[in-house]
Amino acid sequence: MLIFLYGPDTYRLQQTKKNIIKEYRKKHSSGVNIFDFDLSDTDNLTRLLETIKSSSFFNEHKLIVASNAFSKKVIADQLSNVIDIYDIATASDATLLLTEPTNEKGLVVKNEILFKLATDKKNIVKTFDPLDATK
Repeated sequence: MLIFLYGPDTYRLQQTKKNIIKEYRKKHSSGVNIFDFDLSDTDNLTRLLETIKSSSFFNEHKLIVASNAFSKKVIADQLSNVIDIYDIATASDATLLLTEPTNEKGLVVKNEILFKLATDKKNIVKTFDPLDATK
């Protein structure tokens, strides 16, 4: 499964991210299979790939949180390949949670292929635009 949270309202984005992690911990009490990667560091992409490839020791669903996937073109391209090769969107043993504090236009400019993969119909996608005065 792939969950994609993006938008310039970073407060609501982070709150939603925390809620997803909290719900995962309720459902999978061991908490052993929660992984968090900041992909602005290229070494973390290798670790993320290893995490996706590996099987869980307790046969428990993995929650893989990745932020800043669009920060570098090389990382975004490689992540696109990983999502496609391992068919993350339909994987039953792992959930990839991507978070990006940028609007749609900025993400499309950075890497249109990754954006299209992340916003596919079979994924869960939530946009966090700034609230106006009435909201």
